Order: sequence, then C-alpha cells, then structure tokens
Amino acid sequence: MTSQGEKNRRTSYTLAQARKKVEDSVGGDRIEIFVEEGGEPFYIPHPYFYDKATKDALQALSESDSDDEDAQTRLLLGDEQYGRFVEAGGTTEQFNFVMIAVGQDLKKSQGN
Repeated sequence: MTSQGEKNRRTSYTLAQARKKVEDSVGGDRIEIFVEEGGEPFYIPHPYFYDKATKDALQALSESDSDDEDAQTRLLLGDEQYGRFVEAGGTTEQFNFVMIAVGQDLKKSQGN
C-alpha cells in the first residue's frame, strides 16, 4: 500500500523543479530569433518567463496611445540587440510574426 507521503511526493514540486519542467516543455526560458538563416542570433525572454518589469512595461504599452510601433520589439530585444536587429534587416512586422508563432506554439502545448 502507498503511504500518503508517497502519494503527495508524486504531485509536489520545488519551485526550481517546476520552473525546470516548464523550461523543458517550451525549450528554455528564452527564444532565439534569426533575421536570416545562419545570421546573428537575437534573444528575447519566453512569455512564460517575463519578469514583473517586462510584464508591467508591456501592459503600459498596451494601454498607451503612443504611435511607436517599434516599442514592443525594442522592449523585448533591449536597445543594444534592437539596433543590431534593425541593422541586420529585421523589422517590427517580422518580429510580430515571431510573436504570433510563439503564441501558436503555446496554444498547441496547452492542447488548444
């Protein structure tokens, strides 16, 4: 017979274990983007791993009346990577396709 403690252990996680499990299921805590095959990699945080500051900044952007179409791209890439991304030929429109693809992958991983 299985003890109550053994039953609970099967469904319990440390915070580090839970994070690792999610990282493994989505391929890591960041997303690698290339403007072209074999080009420089750019990195953004995976949406599951946005920190509070990023979440707050994205929320503020969504509530803003600003016409700055590049703001989200700059925010997620950071100023240094954003400059190199644009120099390599990347655009906000292309970046948005990446975000749509990530959203589609998230839906699939959740069984939707």
